[in-house]
Amino acid sequence: MSAQHEINKHLTEWDALTRQFKQELIAAAAAEADHKRDRARFIVKARAENPKLSAAQAEAEAEADEKISERYLERLGSAALAEATKARLLMMRAKSDALRSARVDERESSRLYADHPAGA
Repeated sequence: MSAQHEINKHLTEWDALTRQFKQELIAAAAAEADHKRDRARFIVKARAENPKLSAAQAEAEAEADEKISERYLERLGSAALAEATKARLLMMRAKSDALRSARVDERESSRLYADHPAGA
């Protein structure tokens, strides 16, 4: 496979991963918003039901709530997935640099051979 073909294949994969990363960032933002919204609703409801409840106690109860805990786990998981994809994108950038260097080497080798054919 030529260096140019490898570059083209790599760029196609890189583009697909970039699109995936965008979707993961959107999902991470949605998970964060869901967690914050549900947590805030829980706290407001708890304090409305018990006006003597301190803000700190209401927050502690929110964190202990099963639904809020699940939302938090979803939030952390989606953020971790996006971060892992970001790391893969950085690796793809490094591979792209290496492929470009290989293409330059290939082109230079072809030029040298054209200027000085074997046996000449």
